Amino acid sequence: MDFDVTTDRASSDWLARIRSGRMTLEERGRFDLWLRDPANRSSFEALSSTYERLDRWADDPAVLEARAAALQRARKPSRSYFLPAAAAVVAALMLGLLLFAMPSFGPGNAKSADEILQTGSNQRKFADLEDGSRVVLDGNTVIAVRFGKAKRQVFLRQGRAYFTVARDAKRPFVVHGDLGSVYAVGTAFSVDDRQNGGMKVLLTEGKVRVELTPVQALAARRTIEMVQGTELSVDRKGWAIRHHSTEPALAWTEGFLVFDDMPLADAVAEFNASSRRTIMLEPGLGRQRISGTFRSGMADDFARALASYGIARIDQADDRQIVLASPMAK
Repeated sequence: MDFDVTTDRASSDWLARIRSGRMTLEERGRFDLWLRDPANRSSFEALSSTYERLDRWADDPAVLEARAAALQRARKPSRSYFLPAAAAVVAALMLGLLLFAMPSFGPGNAKSADEILQTGSNQRKFADLEDGSRVVLDGNTVIAVRFGKAKRQVFLRQGRAYFTVARDAKRPFVVHGDLGSVYAVGTAFSVDDRQNGGMKVLLTEGKVRVELTPVQALAARRTIEMVQGTELSVDRKGWAIRHHSTEPALAWTEGFLVFDDMPLADAVAEFNASSRRTIMLEPGLGRQRISGTFRSGMADDFARALASYGIARIDQADDRQIVLASPMAK
């Protein structure tokens, strides 16, 4: 990857100001203006993404060991060249953290430490973890499980999973997603990382603490305490929490999708997240609202149901996708 040194340095400066949590309104205005340049936005988002990964791996035992080794090496004088001690420490730490944050070197890829669980399209998986906890994986989901002496960690790489956590006060249970980490001791909750650039946490039992990753509008690390029966929605623009009925929301763990006056576009997104066949909507059709219970992954049955109720018309269909159009269109 090629870097523009000037742009990359400016990105670093802006990211440091945002993460400090002390950006002024005047600085925010200048930052928004700077982001209008596509090259600036691309550089800043790439750098933000890297630091998000660093935040997630920062307390990993392997990273802590690499950090200690880097500090030890930085204390030893070198005969071949000289760097100020502070610069040597920073360079060593950043190199070590970046290596662990990269897909090929990251802790989530260490075969000796992680147990990988995954599902394909229209597939669910129930699994018992070594500590007695249980997990249900929705379709197209991948998680990496890492249990240590001080912490039980799960890295949600993609998809949606529901966790029933065995109580262990000495080892918190942590689920890491793209936009934050969920901390629990003994509780039950789901984490949905299927939305583009977003994440949802639904708490069905007990309490959890969610630590959001500082990105863009989430200027500083924020901690949110959740109580039973609430859902937290997070994206790069901010977050919101609301009361949510848990039984319909967890119907997917039994192979069903329940919609209650939901926009058709959102319902279709639910099907597409785990189905083999993709449903496409004619522009404007997604605003229709629907209610009902359907088998997850059965895109063809869902499309036929919509057609039978006069909500949509099946315009095209093959093994890969179904195109729905307005029933009034010719």
